[in-house]
Amino acid sequence: MAYNPCGTDGGALVLNDEVLENIFVRGERILGKAVFAAKCSVIARYPTQDTMYGPAVLYTLFGDPALRLKLPQPTGIKADAESPARGVQRATLSVFPNPVNGTTTISYSLPAAGKVSLKLYNVSGKLVTTLATGHRNAGNLSFVLCPSSLAGGAYLLRLETANANTIMKLIVE
Repeated sequence: MAYNPCGTDGGALVLNDEVLENIFVRGERILGKAVFAAKCSVIARYPTQDTMYGPAVLYTLFGDPALRLKLPQPTGIKADAESPARGVQRATLSVFPNPVNGTTTISYSLPAAGKVSLKLYNVSGKLVTTLATGHRNAGNLSFVLCPSSLAGGAYLLRLETANANTIMKLIVE
């Protein structure tokens, strides 16, 4: 995917976030559909705001739009776990600072004890590393990540619990 530099970075970031959400949250496996849906969403949301609308119009997908993405298979979590029932607290995930230039602190909170998996994926959907796995007690947990072995670019953190999956973008400078 490429962005024509005639627009602004803010709109490109919104569009990139929308593409990644279409792929990793909504599960779109065809790259062209993920890009097209993101463009339509941004154009519909910001029809008169040039800094957002412009990048969505100029955004170009290089390569085969029918490319099927191979993403990790679910690990036994039901498909409806993405949106927990009303009233059910879900785990939260945060990264600070993000973008990362040196070290960053990854924090997550669990509303209930249970199995947890925190994994880092590249934007192609390939598992880069498993950061945490196993049974954890409810509460707040955090650790420092030193991404010196990671190439600069975008990554996705995926926190899986019994109640839901939470995905967050991590940018390494």
